[in-house]
Amino acid sequence: MKKKLLSMLVSFMMIFNLFTPFASYAEETTETDPQENYIVFDVEKFILGLGYVQEPILVPFEKGENCAQILASVLGEDNITYTGSLTSSFYLSRMVDEDDTEIDGYSKGRTKDGWLGEFDYTQYSGWMYCVNSTFPNVGMSSYNPKNGDVMRVQFTATGYGADVGGGFGTSAKVANKDKLTTALANINSASNKNKLLSYKNIRVAYKKANDVMAVIEASQSDVDQATTELNEAVANVESDTKATPLTGITLDQQSKEMTVGETVQLNATITPSDTTDDKTVTWKTSNSAIATVDDKGLVTAAGEGTCKIYAYAGGYRATFTVTTKKEDVSKDFVIEDGVLKQYNGTKEEITIPDTVTSIADGVFKNNKTIKKVTIPDTVTSMGESVFAYCTSLTSANIPNGMITIPKETFRGCSALKEVTIPKSVTVLGNSAFCACSALTSVKLPSKLTTIESSVFYHSGLNKFEIPDSVTTIGSYAFTNCKLSGEITLPSSLKTISRGAFSNCIYLKTVNIPASVDTIEGEAFKNCPFLKSIKVIDKTYEDENVIDLSNVTTLQDSVFYDNKALEKVLLNDNLASISSQTFYNCTSLKEIQLPKGLTEIKTKAFYNCQNIKTLTLSKSVKTVASDITTNATSLTDIFVEEGNENYQDSNGVLFTKDGKLVIYPEGKTSETLVMPEGATTLSRITNSYIKKIVIPASATIAFGNPYEDCPKLESIEVADGSKNFKAVDGVLYTLSGDTVQKLVSYPSNKPGEEYTVLEGCTGMMSDALSTTINLKSLTIPATLEKIGYGSIGRDSSITTINVQNGITKIPNNAFSDCPSIKTVNLPESIESIGNGAFNSCSSLESITIPKSVKSIGNIAFAYCYKLKEVKVYSKDVTIGNNCFNSTDDNITFYGYPKSTIEEYAKANNKNFVAFDAVTVKFDADNGEEAEEKTILKGKEILDYTPQAPTKEGYTFVGWYKDTDDVTTEYKSGLTYTENVTYKAKYAHVTMLGAQGKLVVDGKSGIRFGTKIYNDGDEILEKGTLILPVSFLEEGEGLTLDTPKVAKSVGKVNYEVNKDENYVTYFGTIINIPEAQFHRQMTAASYVIYKDKTGNTYTVYSQYPNGSTSVYDLLGNNVDWNENW
Repeated sequence: MKKKLLSMLVSFMMIFNLFTPFASYAEETTETDPQENYIVFDVEKFILGLGYVQEPILVPFEKGENCAQILASVLGEDNITYTGSLTSSFYLSRMVDEDDTEIDGYSKGRTKDGWLGEFDYTQYSGWMYCVNSTFPNVGMSSYNPKNGDVMRVQFTATGYGADVGGGFGTSAKVANKDKLTTALANINSASNKNKLLSYKNIRVAYKKANDVMAVIEASQSDVDQATTELNEAVANVESDTKATPLTGITLDQQSKEMTVGETVQLNATITPSDTTDDKTVTWKTSNSAIATVDDKGLVTAAGEGTCKIYAYAGGYRATFTVTTKKEDVSKDFVIEDGVLKQYNGTKEEITIPDTVTSIADGVFKNNKTIKKVTIPDTVTSMGESVFAYCTSLTSANIPNGMITIPKETFRGCSALKEVTIPKSVTVLGNSAFCACSALTSVKLPSKLTTIESSVFYHSGLNKFEIPDSVTTIGSYAFTNCKLSGEITLPSSLKTISRGAFSNCIYLKTVNIPASVDTIEGEAFKNCPFLKSIKVIDKTYEDENVIDLSNVTTLQDSVFYDNKALEKVLLNDNLASISSQTFYNCTSLKEIQLPKGLTEIKTKAFYNCQNIKTLTLSKSVKTVASDITTNATSLTDIFVEEGNENYQDSNGVLFTKDGKLVIYPEGKTSETLVMPEGATTLSRITNSYIKKIVIPASATIAFGNPYEDCPKLESIEVADGSKNFKAVDGVLYTLSGDTVQKLVSYPSNKPGEEYTVLEGCTGMMSDALSTTINLKSLTIPATLEKIGYGSIGRDSSITTINVQNGITKIPNNAFSDCPSIKTVNLPESIESIGNGAFNSCSSLESITIPKSVKSIGNIAFAYCYKLKEVKVYSKDVTIGNNCFNSTDDNITFYGYPKSTIEEYAKANNKNFVAFDAVTVKFDADNGEEAEEKTILKGKEILDYTPQAPTKEGYTFVGWYKDTDDVTTEYKSGLTYTENVTYKAKYAHVTMLGAQGKLVVDGKSGIRFGTKIYNDGDEILEKGTLILPVSFLEEGEGLTLDTPKVAKSVGKVNYEVNKDENYVTYFGTIINIPEAQFHRQMTAASYVIYKDKTGNTYTVYSQYPNGSTSVYDLLGNNVDWNENW
């Protein structure tokens, strides 16, 4: 553009009206001598961020002088370059400016060192002027200012002045800065400027004013505020305080060579340290492409080259020179024969060297640092999982020429937002973009033919187009994508693979080609808004239709949980409706089953609550019994005449041999009579049936078949049944004439109490799982097995009574029964099985009888309200986690020193000891005393302690007072206080036996006894002898034993006065030789009188049990030996 044209189009001066009159302030104010004509003048390079060439001043001028002449007079004509003359056609091209600051953001610098002017930095740069905030449309030499005008010369870099508020097109929005410029000029032109700026408040306001001037688009309010604050500071100078001016800034480093990516922290020092000026340091870079700097002085090398970092404070500047070079990244990449084998770097952004032609498996796998990667076009192949789980990666490209994106290339790159796929790619490998949750869109290449399994599984895709070139879409390819609205499948597609669009919860319409004849399992599973599948180029009256009229293979769960679909068109050649195909399609109301249908698999129409009728064609061979479970509107299932496998009776589906298959849940009949010939009691779900009559032909039931009939009140069995019996409306199995197992208790049977029939040995699963009225259940002693869930979560039973005689509560017998609040256990119970009462969440207390020896694992776990446990068994074994997750304040009650006390303390639970007493048995023989703890005054001690032994003594009995035999222990008593029974002994013991020959072929045996005279008074002593055959096994001799021979010990054989004992014999003689083999036994007896005068008898039995003449003398008897 020619200079003269520029000078005509754009004026380069501006003038501010003077709002503050020129006058000298009182002491310490601006001191100027008023003259006839003054103009406010400055030269600004704010657009470059470099402040002023000439700060605002007051310039006197002669009337008739023009702006060009004023400019020359201020700057000096030698310091400006122009064309034309000062009086005509003046065009300012440049002016002297020694500022050497390098500026960031421009592709070039100044064309002439030390000067600033046109074409510096940009091709649109130059000088403009405005007068009183207006850019005149004439050059400076043609504009004559008036007294008080504000003339601002400004450097523009772009838009021919648009960047400073002038020029053409869209201009910067600039405020009127005339008053602010004038206020600054008043201070700058004052003869006492330095004195003024020695005051603290004036310095603060002066700095702020200059800062606001430097902001091109400062708001008018900011400009006005800065003006007011500066004028007020000057006006209030007398109350101001002296400042400590800032005099300089230095850096701790002046230069440094750096590697790209490296950082260095610069530290600035302000002089003086106690300055009252603003100490804020402003940091700038001369070239951000080479180095950047943050507001704390942290420098980061960004690219190769040299640039400067500037630190500004209080009008001063410090400079740091940085020279950067690229890091040698060759060590980051391990490359062998063009194959990238390993990456060792730590950079966030990487460019793979162009020497690489192939990338090996998993080179960058699990790298958490990389954010961006650039792959050169030299790469023609990649291994699997190259970038898998690079969770910080946001951007990547596939090189041109690549044909296949391999398996799991970007799997798990959860931050990936952008990827470029070239036109050369024809195959997207298995899971290539799986779990790329931030990837919302991608453009697929036009030559793409294959999308393998799980390619976009759980990605963020919400919109894309599948090219018509695609012939294969793999299983779960788009599972969990956020696809919304409508998608169209390619025209050559034949199969929609398993799970291909499952969990695309926003998908509404799918357009498929007529070539699609197979839809694999779960293809559209959990697409809750999918209402329409339409064949391309086919017209429809009803837009909301699932048209499968070309599909001959429809696999399992295809439309599982699709709640929006209403109408389905099926191909008449479709042979099978697979399991769960229309599971939970709650809006489905119109479907006609194909004429060629042969089977309907499990739960095909589960919870299809709007289907009312189904008609099976004569070709149907197999129908699962649960295909219409929870189809609550279904009233009839009809069977076409001629079907060889099924029949219907009043809309109820039976097999040809009479077995019930499906009783429609929406059927309203109150009585169901099963047809004779039916052998299995099939499950029925119906909310209307009150009575069921079972045929005599029925032979088998699996659990409770009628638990889902909430209004059922009674069950009857036809006469002649050998397998079932109904008693009072409750169904049992039979074993002969005896009931065996409880099968079904009708849910709505009247009555709150029920006792299971005596003789019943078990309860089937779910037998009482859905009772409504029943509150109390009594279990007979004959019951051996309780099926899991016999009393289930939906039962109304609150009380369980277990009859005496049952010894075991089976594992899980009452688990998960939240209604049970009370359980009464009999004294016969010995064990409580694992999980027996697990999750009985309403159970608040339980009493464990003393007969219980063990409580199984988690027996009472998750009984959240259980807070009181009374255990009368002292040594019960407690299983693992038995009382876990019960009430936080659960309290255990039991005997002191019992295992339940140990359990409570070990688990930091509350324990309260029963009010009990201790009965102790002291054997007085060095052994530890035996203790029995029983409830005070309530519990009978039914116990016989074992007789103790003491060498040389005979045990007499247990006595509270051993001097009074009337205090002897007796079993079956209660106690109100602690008692100790002490063993009483008699110092008497029976010795061995002797055999002697007697004349005339007879012999005799004598038994010796040793007795001490150190106890109670001896009234009589002697020996009792009898053939052992006269006694029962284990029976001992007493004075009352029939036929016993008594020998009173009146003659002592030995008397030992030192040790105070005597020995004596009891003798039996005249035993004929024929009886020498006969076993004889004996016992010594002593009749004592205790200290209180009571008599008692002590017996000491022959220690060897029995003996005979032959035992004592042998078989060779010497008849010449006599006693």
